[in-house]
Parts: sequence; structure tokens; C-alpha cells
Amino acid sequence: MDPNRSIRPLVAIASIAIIAFGLRQASGILNPILLGAFVAVATTPLLFFLERKRVPRPIALILSIFVDLFALLSIAALFAGNIPAITRRVPYYVERVTLQLDGVFDLLQERGLDTSATELRNLLNPELLFGIGTGFLRGLGATLSNIFVILLVASFILAEARDLATKVRTVTRQSEDVDRLTAGLRDINRYLEIKTLTSALTGVAATVVCVIFGVDFPFLWGGLAFFLNFIPNIGSILAAIPPILLALIDEGLAAGLFVAGGFLALNFIIGNILEPKWMGRTLGLSDFVVLLSLVVWGWIFGPIGALLSAPLTMLVRLAISWSPELRWLDVLMGRVEDGEVVAAVSTPSDGSDSEAEISAGSNDESGEGDQTAHEDHEKDA
Repeated sequence: MDPNRSIRPLVAIASIAIIAFGLRQASGILNPILLGAFVAVATTPLLFFLERKRVPRPIALILSIFVDLFALLSIAALFAGNIPAITRRVPYYVERVTLQLDGVFDLLQERGLDTSATELRNLLNPELLFGIGTGFLRGLGATLSNIFVILLVASFILAEARDLATKVRTVTRQSEDVDRLTAGLRDINRYLEIKTLTSALTGVAATVVCVIFGVDFPFLWGGLAFFLNFIPNIGSILAAIPPILLALIDEGLAAGLFVAGGFLALNFIIGNILEPKWMGRTLGLSDFVVLLSLVVWGWIFGPIGALLSAPLTMLVRLAISWSPELRWLDVLMGRVEDGEVVAAVSTPSDGSDSEAEISAGSNDESGEGDQTAHEDHEKDA
């Protein structure tokens, strides 16, 4: 029996903790890089679509980069224009909420309930709650304002997308283990593509709901809904809280209920009908792991880590699934469906209707490789 086997889990946990602390210290540098990689993955389908339509590669790349630039500038302008305005309105909201809470406390006291406890009032401190919300928006806006680094990273990844496909195909022919990497990257890529589309639909629908019911800063809440929808299970709920609260504060209970109903309807249609139909395969992570990953990645990278917690956790699970010693952890992270744990990597039939982007744009190279192999075979003969 290996004497070191018993201490290997402890060494692995200690290594993970050290890596996590290191990543947290470097989050200021890594956040724009992570966001740039996400932007590149989201734009890759457009790049390959243009190439399939026989648009010259340099022109397709330039068009894709311009789309990224337009999207980043629009989002940065959205946050830059609305965050100062909502910060100026916070004292008004705090005053309105304080008056409404005092009325509720007085009503409860008339019914014989003691609401004079300081802890209860501190828990429902509106100034603290609004401070947390605006702090999150400032953190997200600060990361998005670093447009140059984000666009630079995305541009280089897009420029090497075809070369990356060729490299992975070459390695795949040499090692069967890389098939798992290819399938895992395909799942993550497909997840980000569909999540980007459904998040855009959610953002537009949320903006329309806020405009219809007269909620302040409707475009800001639409943009926030777009980003928070990347957080599985609870993201859409978190995105609905600010506009519902503002409707309650400004317009009263009826308006708040109407806004809540609008968000409930759009989240049901997009989250329970369209997204499962398009994605086909579930995320593969248990609900507890999704929540835990949100906390951990949010602690490491801040708001960007929370938004990208699902694909980052999928990458971690993909790496863990290769280790026989960590197989138990892979199983614990998985979601149980039909009595079985969803695997970290889909089978070839999963998502077969959508060819992986890793193979897109490399058909010419594979054809040339097959021709060269045929010529070598004839020479050997």
C-alpha cells in the first residue's frame, strides 16, 4: 500500500487553496483576460459563419472585432451613464423605503408584535442594501470599462481560432485522451453560445417590462438582466429584484406585483421553454455546486467570477474527471438525472446536431492532411 496515498487528498486541498488565493490576488489582471476570452467564445460562431459564407478571413475577423467593439462600448456607456444617476437617487430611495418600513413596523406593533429590536432594523437597513447593490454595479462597470485589454484578448483569440482547431485536431490523432478535451470544450462553447442568446433575449424583455411599467433606469436593469442570466438558477431571480423594489418604492404595491409578474413570465418562457429546447443537455452540475461555485468564484474574481462561475466550474470538473483519485469529487459535483449522474463530458450523440466550434474552419486542413497521408501510404507500398 502506498504510504503517501492517505495524504494526497490533503495535499490536493492545500494546493487548491493556494491557487485560489493566488488567483484572488491577481484578479485585477485576470478579470479582463477572462472577459476577453468569454467575448471571443461568444463571437466565434459569427466568425465561422462569415467564413462559411466565403467572406475572406481578414474581413470576417475585422467584422467580428467591430461587433465586439460596438457591444463593449454600448455596455460601458450604459453603465457609465446610469450608475452616477442611480447613485444620486439612492438618498431618495433610502428615504422612501425608511418611511415605508416605519409604517410596516408601526402596523405590526399595533398588532402586538415587538419590532423595536435594533437587530431587526439593522437587518432591514435600506442604506446598507442599496450600498451593496450600487457597489456590485460599480465593480462590474469598472471591469467593463477596461475595453482595450478585453478587446485585445478577444481579437488575438479570434485571430488564432482556426489555428487552434488545427492544433487540437493534430493532437487528437495522437492521443485518445484529448477527445475528452474536445468534447468538454464543445459543451462549454455550446453552453456559452446559447446562454449568450438567451441572456440577450432576457435583457431585451426585461427592458420592455421596465419601460411599460415606468421603472427608473430600464436600460440599466435590462443590461443587468443580460449579465446575471449567466448565473444558473438564481441569476434571473437576482436580476428581477432591483426593478421590482423600485416599482414598489415609486409606484406602490400594484406596480410591484405587475413588474414581478412580467419578470416571472419572461423567465418562465426563456428559462424553462426556450433554453432547454436549444441547449438540449443540462449544465451537468448539481444545484448546490452551482451556488457554491457562485460564492467561490465571486470571492476570487469579484462580479466577473460570479457571472462566469458556471463555465469555470465546468472546466474544473472536466479536469477533475481525468483523475481516478478525484473521481468521487466529479460524481459529487454532478447532477442526478434519471437515476444517473450526468457525466462531465457529453457523449458523441449529445449536441451532435451542432458541430463543435473546435472543428469549424479546419475542414480544408483536415482534407490536406488526409491527402498527404494517402501519398505517404503509396510511397511505402
